[in-house]
Amino acid sequence: MLASKAHELIKELDRSRDTVLPPYNIETIRLCQLEANELFRQNYEDVQTVVQTNTDNSSATSAPTLMPTISIRHAAIQRIKRCLLAYVYHRMNKIKSLRWSIGPVLPEHMRNNLSIDELEFFSNYNQTLSSYMRSIGNNHSLDLTSFMIPPKKLFAHIKCIQDYGPYETSDGTIIQLTFNSEHYVLTSDAEHLIQRKIAEHIV
Repeated sequence: MLASKAHELIKELDRSRDTVLPPYNIETIRLCQLEANELFRQNYEDVQTVVQTNTDNSSATSAPTLMPTISIRHAAIQRIKRCLLAYVYHRMNKIKSLRWSIGPVLPEHMRNNLSIDELEFFSNYNQTLSSYMRSIGNNHSLDLTSFMIPPKKLFAHIKCIQDYGPYETSDGTIIQLTFNSEHYVLTSDAEHLIQRKIAEHIV
């Protein structure tokens, strides 16, 4: 079937919609490119035949039979292109979401699933986002990725679960984090400490 490999890419996206980004399918993409090139080559040859027909009445009977085939091949080429673009665009959006959910450094098993171009895209997106966050903070960077949902409270009550020592909060205050000590800190600081398993939230 024409464009079957391109259809496989779309099915792969559907299967991995709610999972970790799968490895970049370079082999299937290469087969799609080869198929599109071959269809284009065949169409080029048939179009040349049709053009020749217009100047050579002796082969006029063959030209009409070629047009439906040319149209089908052209439609297949366009379908392959749309599938490839959808595949790349979907992965690009997934990669951007990883920056917001995981941070500027991807785990090794995720990096291994990205192509060289995707790794470069992630790096450039990370730099652009970091530059923007620095530009909107008055005297320090404003981390927009801390809360994807606005917090209900400005401060949070936390309890330390390890001896950490002095910790500088986002407003410049130094607090001593010792085992079982409790603190009221900004929700952004609390989230950071909880993610690092230094503290836990007290409900």
